[in-house]
Amino acid sequence: MTIELDDGAAVWGGKGEPDPPQTEVPIVDLDAPLSDEFRADDADVKVRSSDGMVFKVHRKTINKYSEGLLRDGVPDSRGEFQLNENRETLRLLFQFMYKKRPNLGSLPFQSLRSLAEASESYEVDPLGDMCDHQMRLHARTYPMEVLAYAVKRSLTEALEEVAPRTVGTCIETALRELGRDVFVPWVLYRENWIEIMRDINDPPTVLHKGGLRTCELWYAYYMAVTNDLRGCGPGEVNEGSRIFGRYRGSLKGCTHCNIRADKWKRAFEGAPDKMPSFGSVLSGLTS
Repeated sequence: MTIELDDGAAVWGGKGEPDPPQTEVPIVDLDAPLSDEFRADDADVKVRSSDGMVFKVHRKTINKYSEGLLRDGVPDSRGEFQLNENRETLRLLFQFMYKKRPNLGSLPFQSLRSLAEASESYEVDPLGDMCDHQMRLHARTYPMEVLAYAVKRSLTEALEEVAPRTVGTCIETALRELGRDVFVPWVLYRENWIEIMRDINDPPTVLHKGGLRTCELWYAYYMAVTNDLRGCGPGEVNEGSRIFGRYRGSLKGCTHCNIRADKWKRAFEGAPDKMPSFGSVLSGLTS
């Protein structure tokens, strides 16, 4: 019916019925890129990466492999689960769940690390085990990052394998990667090596003819070797051993200095045996 107002305007009115309830319409982002690989028509879950890509996947498949990905999440106004990982990490994660088995060995380290952390966060245990193995293979090139990962995952063998390669890492990097709780044990572990090397870099003299403790050839050799050894930790002993031969020519024919250099080299090669395990230092401060 119509109702005429005082100013002559007319409005339509109902017959006393209440207005129908307003249904909230999900917001749809038509500009969001959709994954070429994961866009099934029958998907019942939509996941958005941190950099905006949408993956259409199946709840049954996700829940089969992950106990944490959807467990505590709530879809947003678009009906999507917003995750913290970027599109590359989620693509690899979903490839594993859909049995496409990504080639982890070909991944750049940072991509592998992101996938490994996502596997742990979302409790995708079989993929996490695969990532553990691949992370250990990067111990030589990314020792501090692998150490931090090994501590977090309680990977004892990986821990002891990589810790000796971290003693030359700068303090700022160690603190950033390890966090305060693990940083302090690491500093103490590192101090053990510094003390050991302080003793080793004072090799006993070999008396020269006439009772001389050394000759003019030793100083230049000693300075060159100690300078290069500065970046060698207990995990780089093989590389460090070659330093002693690198400057041997500067000793020329001095038999006594060559004997002293040989003893110094052997002492250096045995230095890692004097180091405590990183696990023992860590447990001693955190237990």
